[in-house]
Amino acid sequence: MRDSYTISKEEARELLIPFAQSFYEAITGGFQDYKINDSPRGHIHNKTVKSNLVRSYVIDRLKKIVIENPNLRLIEKQRMLVVAIGDKLRVRFKKLDKKYRSQNVRTKQAKEFRNRTITFNGQKALPVDAGWRVDQLYNEISDVHFVCPDGVGNLWRIPLTDLAAQKSQAVFFPVPEDEIIQIVTPKHGKESGNRKKTG
Repeated sequence: MRDSYTISKEEARELLIPFAQSFYEAITGGFQDYKINDSPRGHIHNKTVKSNLVRSYVIDRLKKIVIENPNLRLIEKQRMLVVAIGDKLRVRFKKLDKKYRSQNVRTKQAKEFRNRTITFNGQKALPVDAGWRVDQLYNEISDVHFVCPDGVGNLWRIPLTDLAAQKSQAVFFPVPEDEIIQIVTPKHGKESGNRKKTG
C-alpha cells in the first residue's frame, strides 16, 4: 500500500522468533481460560462475544509476559492494544477467518492497520496480526499464524510452526461431581479387591 511502512517477511520472522512460543502459550492459555470459565454459557454467546472473551483472556496473559520482558511494550491507541517488539513491529492479537484475515469493526483505525499506514505514538512500525483459528464447535484452536495485512487481503503469513516448538493443547471438559469415580485401594494385609463407588 502507498505510504506504508514495511520490512521484509524474513526480517519480521527473525524479530518474532524469540517471542513466538510465549505468544502461542498466551493464545492457547487464554482459550483454555475461556473454556473453563465461560464455555458452560457458550450456547448463549454468538461468535463475536466468544471472540471478545477469548481475546480478553489472551490479553490478560500477554500483560504478564510483557511485564517480564524488557524487550516488549504494550501500546494502546483508541482501544486497540498492540505489543511492540522494538521499533519495527506492532503485534495485535485477533481471531482469524478461513482466509487468515482478522475481523474488525470497520473503523478508520482498523483500516489504517490493515493498510499498514497506522502510527503509534507518532511512529510507524509494521502491523502484524498474531491470529488463531478455531474449530467449528469452538472446542480448540486449530492453528496460529502471524499475518501481515494488506488492505482486504494479506501481504504474507507465517505459521507458528515455522517459528516455535508448538505444544499440544489440552481440551478441558468440566466433569460433574456426581460422575467422578473414586478408587479405594486396600489397606496393608487385606486381600480385598479395589472398590469403585460413585461420588
